[in-house]
Amino acid sequence: MAEQSIRSLAIALAAGAAGTAAMTLSQALEQRMLNKRRPKTAASVAENVTGIEADTEEGRAETSSTLHWLYGTGLGAALVPLEGVSEPYRSLTFLGGVYGAGLAWESIADRQDAPSKRSATDMGADFVHHLVYAGTATLAYNGLKSAFFSGDDSYDDTGGYSTGGNTSRSGTSSTSTSGTGTTGTGTGGSTGSSGSTGGTTTSSNNKTERANA
Repeated sequence: MAEQSIRSLAIALAAGAAGTAAMTLSQALEQRMLNKRRPKTAASVAENVTGIEADTEEGRAETSSTLHWLYGTGLGAALVPLEGVSEPYRSLTFLGGVYGAGLAWESIADRQDAPSKRSATDMGADFVHHLVYAGTATLAYNGLKSAFFSGDDSYDDTGGYSTGGNTSRSGTSSTSTSGTGTTGTGTGGSTGSSGSTGGTTTSSNNKTERANA
């Protein structure tokens, strides 16, 4: 079980990286289509938390990109405890958690990219980016789990593990049926035997009566 947990976590982190890649592409498309630069939220968070500001704009961009990838990859780990939740509730819960975490992340920035200082259009676009992240990460996680656990009999396609209950129920049913069949055969045999005995007694009585006559 420990090995399965480690593999699940590794797969979740890989799924988080896939989601981050998709989100990065989505953000890049937005910038190109709308011809605008996105705020470097991650860099602002790092500066507010550490109190250290980057000397150059290139430095802020590098810091923001690094933290963006680390944060997005690590966030994929949230898929592991959600394995037991059925769809679509699992995906919706993950999306809500991801978007809520994103809002909290941006609130720490406390600059022009903080949620309270952004337009409704920007907030809507940000939700779409998080939707892309959550959807990609979930699909990647499910696909990788199916690929890596396909040979594991205890893993099913719903993302959980079976406990062998079906095997146990099957064995009980088989034993019960077999027992019933044996009992039925024994009862039938006894009845037939009794009938045969009755027939023999009647025949003997008839012979005695004919001899006396």
